[in-house]
Amino acid sequence: RSRGLGDVYKRQYGESPRLLIASHTYPFGTIYFASVHCPDASWTQHDLATWWAGTYDIFTKFIPYRARIFLFLDTNAKLGSVVSPCVGDHMCDKQNPCGRYVHKLLSQLGCLLPSTFRNTCDPQCTHTFKHASGSLHRIDYIAIPFECDLGKTYSCVVGDISLIPKSSHLPVKTQITLVSGDPGHLAEWKQSQCSI
Repeated sequence: RSRGLGDVYKRQYGESPRLLIASHTYPFGTIYFASVHCPDASWTQHDLATWWAGTYDIFTKFIPYRARIFLFLDTNAKLGSVVSPCVGDHMCDKQNPCGRYVHKLLSQLGCLLPSTFRNTCDPQCTHTFKHASGSLHRIDYIAIPFECDLGKTYSCVVGDISLIPKSSHLPVKTQITLVSGDPGHLAEWKQSQCSI
């Protein structure tokens, strides 16, 4: 175990790890973190459905209902044409089957992608991944809990994708405000800002 980390669960699909869940307890409560490397569109529909069913089950087993969770996602998905409280239409793509599964996971966990909402995303940040062919994609996201104040959230991509010589991802950064306590009792109500 790493210092400061709570329970850690790692799942492997085939030879490559695709999911890591960790928790940490802070003075204001427990927060869960999950790194998810989602399958891409080259997977068969059966393999996609099987992987996602297992992934939903793992989250259900290890993450309490409506817990605070942050997801670090390589979605390999197109998102935005189907709008919900989880996904906005900022710089949208036509949602593909991989996007449908990501959308369901976000809904299940009570999370949203701030970079898909116009008022929380740097307008210059349009791509996070450069394919070996040179094509540019937006597939990497940080998902945050619904309880974060979107009015005080800011998401951006760190770096310049045009400077990447070959296939690679750029880091994504999100600044959030967490609220704890009861706003009706100001003595107990606290806001914490952090960047992830």
